[in-house]
Amino acid sequence: MRKSNRPKRLTDAFVERIEEPGRYGDGRGSYGLSMLVKPYKDGEGFSKSWAQRLYIDGKAKNLGLGSFPAVTLDMAREHAIWNARGLKQQETQRPVFTHVPAIPVQLSPVAPMPTPTFEIVMDSTIDHLAPTWKSPERSIRNWKSRLGKHAIPHIGQMPIGEITPPDISAFLLPLWNTMRPTAVQLSGNLNEIFKQAVARGYIVSNPMDIVKIGLSGSAPKVKHQTSIPYQELAEAIQAFNDYPTNQTNRDLFLLLALTGVRFSQARLAKWREIDFEEALWTSPPEHVKAKKAHMRPHVIPLSTQALRLLRERAVKNGARQDDHIFAQPDKSGKLISERLTLYVLQRAWAGKPTLHGLRTTFATWAQEETTYEEGLIKAAIDHVNGSAADRAYLRSSMVGRRRAMMQAWADYILSREKINKDPKV
Repeated sequence: MRKSNRPKRLTDAFVERIEEPGRYGDGRGSYGLSMLVKPYKDGEGFSKSWAQRLYIDGKAKNLGLGSFPAVTLDMAREHAIWNARGLKQQETQRPVFTHVPAIPVQLSPVAPMPTPTFEIVMDSTIDHLAPTWKSPERSIRNWKSRLGKHAIPHIGQMPIGEITPPDISAFLLPLWNTMRPTAVQLSGNLNEIFKQAVARGYIVSNPMDIVKIGLSGSAPKVKHQTSIPYQELAEAIQAFNDYPTNQTNRDLFLLLALTGVRFSQARLAKWREIDFEEALWTSPPEHVKAKKAHMRPHVIPLSTQALRLLRERAVKNGARQDDHIFAQPDKSGKLISERLTLYVLQRAWAGKPTLHGLRTTFATWAQEETTYEEGLIKAAIDHVNGSAADRAYLRSSMVGRRRAMMQAWADYILSREKINKDPKV
């Protein structure tokens, strides 16, 4: 629909169908109401938001009135009228000449504008934030599941302007004491929703500011990843190999044990990262979750055992530069999931160890069984520490010294007991 074909005043049909970026006023008598249409960042679809331009103390102000379709055309017009009436009422109550006797003016009370329900604001907030999320579909699913289970049954149908801190604390506080990680995520979701409500003029203050005061502890306690004692790692690798799984999963787990890298680095690794001549693996910074702290590649010296493992995979599966090392040929190149590798590990070995705990296993061995200094051990597992200034000065990856350490680690693991890569029959 072209701008030239737009009606003199907005209509429901026009608002629903317009897909041309721009600002569309509601015509005369609309009290400055307009709709802004702009494409989402991913290029799929358009966002449509309401705004009202008013002059307050002689200065133009733009007030956000929410987004379509959570806020319909009729609702936006009612908001605009309410805001204009409130402003006019304030202006008429100001005395102009102090020496003129004030004439009593009987102002008819204006009924407060009903605010949308929490659920409507929740949906609108999700629609507004989704284009900024890395995985919109997954994040939308998680938000709606979490809020639908814990918040909607209690405040979902309440007008957003009537929700008080005690209303929120009634369901959030018990959850905070029993399911802290879920409560922390839920608290963050609620905070975003009420912030949007403030920005759109539905409420004056964010009730979550009060709710947070009543929550015991500012954050969940840090939970250390369960690790395998380094003295038992050889047996754990053997147990992993004996458990029914595929060879790609076995190779991936062994490389994690030999190198001490993060699971994401191994899972996303491509053949072009491997230099077989120099026995080096250069993992790019985007394969690490904490990107701001890891603005440099992680150079990993490969032991002879790790290099042999990779050569065998290259010969068996091919080594095209842009292929993933641990793609599964029988599943059209699908990558191993962390859930699968963890599933096999925790059933093959007692104590519920984690994959991230393998990094602790290596670091503990280096601290207790060798004389390598702490800085070298941290460099081996790419552990970012210290201030930004410290990291700027300590740029050396110390590859030569780390190579000797990683070779000693591989020899320690694989010499304690012969590791059989083939599963038992």
